[in-house]
Amino acid sequence: MPHTLVEEVFGTEDVIEASGQREWVFTINLSSESTLRSMLRSKESIGSTDDDINFITALARGLVNVFAGQDDNTDNLSYVPFTSVEALSALGLPVPASVRVMAQGTVVLAEVHVPAHRG
Repeated sequence: MPHTLVEEVFGTEDVIEASGQREWVFTINLSSESTLRSMLRSKESIGSTDDDINFITALARGLVNVFAGQDDNTDNLSYVPFTSVEALSALGLPVPASVRVMAQGTVVLAEVHVPAHRG
């Protein structure tokens, strides 16, 4: 039965100002168990041999790496997919040592920063 890669994904769009420069921060919330399970179903369908947590981390990186080459933005941009310790634990997955764990158990799976291109 076909399924979408990620069933329900939410996030935020925030603007921060630092040293007179504006930065847009886009988050992608991958904290629901159904979203993580959907991601793992895609692993099976493509025949990946990565362990589950490495696959989720790589997929999150892929979600934001598509923005890395942007060159038409006039403000700094950041893209941050995240999940939670709770969601990973519910699926029996460890928190990878290579990721940042923030307040309230937020697990940053990847980050891409795109500098402003002022033309």
